[in-house]
Amino acid sequence: MECLLDAMAGHRWFRVRYGINELFKKYLRDLVEPNTTFDTEEQTRRYMELTSLIFEYGHSPAFPFSESLWTYLSACLESVGLVLAEQQLWRALSVVIEETAAMGRQAARSGLQTAPLQHFLRRLEDSCHGKGEGGREIARLARNLRFNLEV
Repeated sequence: MECLLDAMAGHRWFRVRYGINELFKKYLRDLVEPNTTFDTEEQTRRYMELTSLIFEYGHSPAFPFSESLWTYLSACLESVGLVLAEQQLWRALSVVIEETAAMGRQAARSGLQTAPLQHFLRRLEDSCHGKGEGGREIARLARNLRFNLEV
């Protein structure tokens, strides 16, 4: 994480992207390992807190790649969300989409586009609807978040 923050402070966009990618890869590896004994919801909250900090710093005047950062984070979070849906990790997915939507609302207020995030929430809504009660809850949540994204 320290290397990622150093890359952001030094405006090294390639290293920022690499650091974000590694953060999410580590999260997914930890989450889907069969011998995992930690609470997936709590672990997801920690990773999303780190993601929110990255997003916040990316919106500061000190960081020149705000739009690129938001676009990249949106794409990464979509991939993470779809993996969580595939694995039917509903509690973790709920945390991811709620936190992502909160960042999306802030991005919209800053004039950044939210179309990719809306598309992701729509895909999630469609893909989770037929996956039992947990999937239906996620589909409803995704729909509500999508409708309220720019409010």
